Amino acid sequence: MGTKFFALVGIEGIYVTIWTLIRLILPIILMVIFFILFYKYAPCRQLRIKNIISGALFTAIMWILISLLFSYYVKNFGNFTKLYGSVGSIIVLLLWLNMSSLIIYIGGEINATIAHFAKSHKISS
Repeated sequence: MGTKFFALVGIEGIYVTIWTLIRLILPIILMVIFFILFYKYAPCRQLRIKNIISGALFTAIMWILISLLFSYYVKNFGNFTKLYGSVGSIIVLLLWLNMSSLIIYIGGEINATIAHFAKSHKISS
């Protein structure tokens, strides 16, 4: 729909470029916002937003990267159906969930470490 409209106006190339950028950047921004909110309200301790941003950014980027690498592996190298049958897809899903939870945990550890160093630096100075 959008391509046809912008082709009539004569700026189809600009539309395609802008849409491609939005399609790549918007999921990262939304994931960072989600993880900022998750790391802000999930822990029992109050953390500042400036201490949370780096862990949320790490988690969002690594989750996307691991998901892309894992999907590439499953498409090209994983032959789980022949080896394990229908249980192979469950094994693959559990492996991806394990890696995803590990990344979320590491992001929380980054936030906790930054908050700890910020608090100890504030007290000592």
